[in-house]
Amino acid sequence: MSKEQEKIKDMIEKWTNEEGIFKEEKFNDMAYFHFIVEYPEKRHVNIFQPKERNDSILILSGINLDEEFMKRLNKLDKKERQDFMWDLRLGLLFRDDQFRIVPDVERIQRIQFTRTIYYDELTKGKLMNALNDNFKSFLFVMWKFQQKFGELAQREAENE
Repeated sequence: MSKEQEKIKDMIEKWTNEEGIFKEEKFNDMAYFHFIVEYPEKRHVNIFQPKERNDSILILSGINLDEEFMKRLNKLDKKERQDFMWDLRLGLLFRDDQFRIVPDVERIQRIQFTRTIYYDELTKGKLMNALNDNFKSFLFVMWKFQQKFGELAQREAENE
């Protein structure tokens, strides 16, 4: 790890500790550093720098869909399911986070949210805003599912 990467790592650890959100550092042989933070409380978010990126960090989180929830989604008729998934994707498209539906839109099990912050724009404010935007992406998905399926989505959010 370079001196600059060490400095970035130390700054992020300091800032997340100051905000009371630092949870732990994880070993990750694919990253120069990897922190888990709780933002907000009990919701885990990864902040790390992959080794293939020399000038940026990533913020990554996601939402897992429970088996019962996926059953309800799969019970929708094809058009209703497609309309729901288009609405979800188009809504996420206009968020600041990038998103990925895992494994794919037809067999959705998880939605991941990612934000890249380059070193030349990294500040405590930028990091905290990115964490907040990441949480808003999570809320957007939860609320879309809750709007469609009601209390099941609420229960899932509480268990995440």
